[in-house]
Amino acid sequence: IFWELVNSNKVLFLVAIAAIVWGFEKYMIGKYWGDYLLGLFSMHYMFSFVVLSSLLVSFMNVFFPASISEKTSLKVIESKVLKLFIFVLPVWLIGDFLGQVIVFKFMIRSYPFEFINVFLFAVTSFLYFVFSTYNMLLNITRPAVSSIAYLISILAIITIIPVTHSISLYLTGQALIYLVASCILRFNLLKSIALHKSPPLSPQKA
Repeated sequence: IFWELVNSNKVLFLVAIAAIVWGFEKYMIGKYWGDYLLGLFSMHYMFSFVVLSSLLVSFMNVFFPASISEKTSLKVIESKVLKLFIFVLPVWLIGDFLGQVIVFKFMIRSYPFEFINVFLFAVTSFLYFVFSTYNMLLNITRPAVSSIAYLISILAIITIIPVTHSISLYLTGQALIYLVASCILRFNLLKSIALHKSPPLSPQKA
């Protein structure tokens, strides 16, 4: 019965595994880096990724219904999303950076302010936003590929924790994984759009 459920719900099963694996991130950081770096990482994470999550939910609430209703126009939506990324990038980096500066300079003084970590968290959170958006769009036409890509990306991120031993190296690796995964997802999305492109309408007879 279990394997029948797995076979009939492969996508949900993969997403569930990814969520479980992702939940081990802070445990792995505490185990391999120690409590101090775990606390420092959590402070950065709380601002960059908690704020990100709120914005991401708002974005998904707007674009996901539009993507579903305009499935044959995903190319147009993808083009708009790409332009949005280019427009949002500088605003995102500056806003995230300044927000973290305020938090660490005036609110949380028990941890040192490190420019490289603040910058890398801003970059990584933006790349995660890009990754999540392309993953959502690909999930419309190729949910299995989308789920597998998500799971592999999360596994890759968790795997580098024991060998980095520093926040800056971990975030650099994480950013590279999100960047590569986003490019792969976009490639598959464009390929899927090309395959599902509706045939041109035949001219009407007079």
